[in-house]
Amino acid sequence: MKFILEVLLVELTQLIQFKAIAENNSISIASKKLHISQPALSTSLKKLETELEIQLFDHTKNKIILNEAGKIALKYANLILNQSEVMKEELINYKQKYLKTKIGFCDPGPMWYCAPFFSSIINEIQYESYLSNTDEIKVLLDEKYDLTISSKPLNHLEIESIPFVEERMYLSVDKSHSLAKESSISLQDTRIKKITRFYIPGYYYTKKQKPYWEELQKTINFTIYTDYFIFCQALNDPNVITTTTRLVRHYRHDGNNRVLIPIIDNQMKIMYYISYLKINKNKLTPFIDLIKNSVVNI
Repeated sequence: MKFILEVLLVELTQLIQFKAIAENNSISIASKKLHISQPALSTSLKKLETELEIQLFDHTKNKIILNEAGKIALKYANLILNQSEVMKEELINYKQKYLKTKIGFCDPGPMWYCAPFFSSIINEIQYESYLSNTDEIKVLLDEKYDLTISSKPLNHLEIESIPFVEERMYLSVDKSHSLAKESSISLQDTRIKKITRFYIPGYYYTKKQKPYWEELQKTINFTIYTDYFIFCQALNDPNVITTTTRLVRHYRHDGNNRVLIPIIDNQMKIMYYISYLKINKNKLTPFIDLIKNSVVNI
């Protein structure tokens, strides 16, 4: 028992170095694998043997060989190092679960809009978007997320959903375009012949729009881009008509020569909600307030 307690007092780094020497029966090979100089590694081994008050290797002319005491030490070194990895993993899991607030977004639009507001507390927030086939209730109940920006109010006794923001679409046209002076417009307006769109599949907003876009294909010719850089280059053409949204316009700049016209079609609107487990409301209040305040003046 005294021996075990003494081993526990040894630094983990020393045990890692001792293990490397023991497994290779060579200080030179171990030094290469650990990227440590041979003198430093030799000093570390001598320090370990001094602290344990026992020699761990038998020395021959060309190599060192683990002796019986060394084999016992290696056995416990492996146990300690394995347990240290388990400890680190548990601490990482604890940190992710309890020290970080995990936010899931049903669409990338509100996520990239909100991201700059998280910058002051970035170490406390972990966020990502999830696809439209996600069970939005289940990810909260399973605590995959502490809070979500959901596509609808979530109907569950343990969950509270409050309105966040209504996302709506704008037509983006050059100032010289014949539609530029319109105060609002419908996509069914017969003057709209072509629309260039940037498309990210798999999310709630695009899923909601899809039937209406398919209907509009009867009268409008669409050019679809999935490469954002190429799409932005296309907007340099003053003849190009595209769409943006209430949130996206704050982080995607279509150019100084463009006018944004509100689209009145209800099919192009979506209401987002802040959803969370009721038992976590007090803990999440600072984050809820941060997200709500981000859209006060949009």
